[in-house]
Amino acid sequence: MTPRDSESAKALWEKFLMLIKETDKFFDADDVDMAMEVIRQSLVIFERIDKLEVDDFKGTPEGSKLLEELKPIFKRTQFKAMSWLNKSRNRNKAIRSYTEIGGINPNGYVFNKKS
Repeated sequence: MTPRDSESAKALWEKFLMLIKETDKFFDADDVDMAMEVIRQSLVIFERIDKLEVDDFKGTPEGSKLLEELKPIFKRTQFKAMSWLNKSRNRNKAIRSYTEIGGINPNGYVFNKKS
């Protein structure tokens, strides 16, 4: 193990689970900016888990229980993130459609669509 990865696999998996739970809460509160920050933090923890030479925690009963707890929360959070992304895209499309009504660009010039 490298010095930076001196934490145990168990501690890292517990941090990862806690961060995923927090992400879920921030999406529920519609605080997407904070949710994205927590996702970034959870990715850092997951990278540290991935770099561990030995992840002996996953094979234990406690590790299996933690992973089973993590799966539905992770899927729910993933669904909420995709839902937010789709809503955001739809809002952007609506905004663009209002700014392009009648061939008028936002600067006020009228373009001939045939040419």
